Amino acid sequence: MVSCYGSTAETPLLQGDFLATYNLGSLVLPALVIPAPGDTLTVMFHTAVDRARVNLPLFQRVRYQRELTAGPIVAFGDPTLDLSRELRLGWYLGTEDIDLPRSIGAIVTRLASSMDAYKIVLEGGSGGGFAALQVGAHIPGSHVMAANPQTDLRKYNVRAYRAAMTASFGIKDAGSDPQLLPRIDAAERIISKDATMSVTLVMNSGDIYHERHHAAPFRKAVSKSSNVEIIDVPVDLGAGHQGINNELYGTIMTGIYDRIGSERA
Repeated sequence: MVSCYGSTAETPLLQGDFLATYNLGSLVLPALVIPAPGDTLTVMFHTAVDRARVNLPLFQRVRYQRELTAGPIVAFGDPTLDLSRELRLGWYLGTEDIDLPRSIGAIVTRLASSMDAYKIVLEGGSGGGFAALQVGAHIPGSHVMAANPQTDLRKYNVRAYRAAMTASFGIKDAGSDPQLLPRIDAAERIISKDATMSVTLVMNSGDIYHERHHAAPFRKAVSKSSNVEIIDVPVDLGAGHQGINNELYGTIMTGIYDRIGSERA
């Protein structure tokens, strides 16, 4: 595998898989890029990380996504985790000066153009789902698959939220700060950007907390926009916050590719 390093304005495109590291200033954003035939670029974000067992950067479920033969892939690691060894979940927040979803959105747009991929699907579960929603808001016409996502970080586990806020912004709580609110609330980001996107919202019927405190308020908030389409996909994974397995992931993603008319190899 070839590695390359550059700024967000540089979009190297090689024949095979390559690891790109983008210099954002105080953060370096890692991306695993997998060119392939097809008109749809799939963008992948990871969930929480067990720092004692997993080395960074983490690129999650990439091997299975490749097996779907659905076109080129880019998977992003979360450089927010580099800000503190204690962080398990950084939500791709970035820092006070680096709005990471905005930077990633610009990179994805350039990559898609260089690959002749005019359809963009972003996916993630839990914290990765939050990131997919945030980045998708910066890509007009994007399609997001978010599985059991957090949508407002203030309504998540207090300890995890405060740890990420402290590492990223130097404060424990954003409160109602108008500058920070779109960065911690996916609906606020989408509405403030007047985003045009579709969201496939995959929710476990047994995850009552995420449905009540994240999915339901998100649906209500974005319903104010005529440019956002919500496609609900309820699944039964048992009680609590459970991730989807590869088989279910493949079924859902294939459904999205079919719906948007992706050209597949």
